[in-house]
Amino acid sequence: EQKALTMTVTVANDNEGQGAVYGQEPEAEVAFVGFVEGDGEDVVTKGEFVYSNGDGEYTAQRLAVGEYTVTASGYFAKNYSIADASTSFEVVKAPLTIAAVSSADSYTYGTKPSFVTNYSGFARGEDKSVLEGLAKFTIERADGKEFDEDMPVVGSYTVRVSGYNAKNYYITYKKDSFEVAEYK
Repeated sequence: EQKALTMTVTVANDNEGQGAVYGQEPEAEVAFVGFVEGDGEDVVTKGEFVYSNGDGEYTAQRLAVGEYTVTASGYFAKNYSIADASTSFEVVKAPLTIAAVSSADSYTYGTKPSFVTNYSGFARGEDKSVLEGLAKFTIERADGKEFDEDMPVVGSYTVRVSGYNAKNYYITYKKDSFEVAEYK
């Protein structure tokens, strides 16, 4: 006669209930209760994990941000009956930093400054192509006066970037600073 073995599923890297971070494969684990004396997990033949949501089934490596269920199935042990088990978990946005970078630390009066963006934190080999929107640079003078992009005056400036959205990333923006020096 087979004895019932209770199997439970957990996701080990769910950040204390906050969710698995996008780009990190969820670490599903099983545990068993009900072995008879002398038996342990070594008598269990491993099954598989199936990740799903309302849209279908996925491999652990391809989970986007959202709610999922992981089901452990196909586990087998002689003399035991093992029912499939599942648990719900969430995949949360990964951090992404987008920094505005001045092409130079200092410009000569009358020179139009130029800027680029640097990205840090993309997962799974992704790049800026997964971003929606366009970079918008905002320049502020340290003295609070209006910035003239075509003819910046001598002084200190801060440049900020904004304008992006991403389904699987939480975006943090970083600023940069530059100087406009007198023409010599």
